[in-house]
Amino acid sequence: MKREEFDVFISYKESEDGVKTSDSLDARLLYDNFLLEGITSIFYAPEVLKDVIGEWDSYIDLALKNSKLLILLASDAGYINSEHVKSEWSRFLEYNPSKIVVPFVKNIDYNDLPDELKKFQIVDFSSFVSFNNLLRLLSTHIYGFKDKRIPRLIINVDRDKPISERIFVDVDKNLIKHNYLYFGQYPAKVVNKEITLNKIKLVFKKNELGYIESEGNLYAKFVSKPFGKNYTFNSLDPVEDNHLYYFEVEPIKWRVVDFDDESILLLSEYLLEPIKFDDEKGGYEDSYLKKYLNNDLLNIMFSAHEKESFIPFEDNLFIDIQKVDDCYDANYGYSKEDSTRETLATDWAIAKGAYIDKNGNGWHWTKSRDEMENAMIYIDSSGASDHDIVNIIKCCARLLIKIKLS
Repeated sequence: MKREEFDVFISYKESEDGVKTSDSLDARLLYDNFLLEGITSIFYAPEVLKDVIGEWDSYIDLALKNSKLLILLASDAGYINSEHVKSEWSRFLEYNPSKIVVPFVKNIDYNDLPDELKKFQIVDFSSFVSFNNLLRLLSTHIYGFKDKRIPRLIINVDRDKPISERIFVDVDKNLIKHNYLYFGQYPAKVVNKEITLNKIKLVFKKNELGYIESEGNLYAKFVSKPFGKNYTFNSLDPVEDNHLYYFEVEPIKWRVVDFDDESILLLSEYLLEPIKFDDEKGGYEDSYLKKYLNNDLLNIMFSAHEKESFIPFEDNLFIDIQKVDDCYDANYGYSKEDSTRETLATDWAIAKGAYIDKNGNGWHWTKSRDEMENAMIYIDSSGASDHDIVNIIKCCARLLIKIKLS
């Protein structure tokens, strides 16, 4: 075994009566998404034990003794008490009485959990927000980033790769909803390492989009105009007003909302930039926002090659936003719980004046009108719908795009 100590041990039921369970697919998806977020110290049996011949249990036992946290993934209460799964979580607790088990479950009632597990914080993975909640738990219990908001993205995307090679798929290589895809690029995370800042400041070369090129990476700079006092970036570093910051240009993270044999519908995972809806009147058709998204932002976010993959919406729109009804639609991963509509803002958006609450969640426009002539409906930082006048600049847009699968 390459490693004896792990940050995370993933426990789940692999098969039943010789047939793979749905949990085995979810475990693979969980593992793949951890890797995408830069979490690599993971005991996931199909990968760690793939070259091991016999004596699997001794390797598993050693990993259980030396893992910092165990994730118990289950969609059936019976799986939790199955022979091998129960053996793993009970041994972990026996070896590590002070350590954490995270029941990562769906379709399971709290009362159906074994008593030993009821003391732990349960994460329901039936919605999109569950993965972010799980990442926050890991940040707290393993990495010490108690209040950091957006997990650090560590990924290098070849922008000329076919779309199908950028999607995180299950073990049968089938697209599934609620996966993620990285497509396009935009400024996101503030640069806070002094050594990196010093290198960037020495560079005067910019590309055609105005981004600074340094050692193969792209950066943008902006003099901050935060909406509120005492605002912080996602690292919890304070945002100074009227201060020159540099930001990393990163791949944009999208949710897979829907797909067919030819296309994929994607929703931006984070709020990327605050934008006024219009100067005077409500209504999406002739709005400033609609024009800005489909001209300025389209040409900055996506390469010429990527734009060839776009499938236009109605009225030849390449970037759209949701109606308010969409924001309550289960097909987008929402439920009646407002928390499923909470959306984090990037550092770039915060510096440019996006409103955020103490958790880093912002507001985003819908294309649904309010009764007032100069107002539109938006989703607030708690995930509830509200309305405001169209010329405010503290509200962001959550983007929708549709692209070809191949």
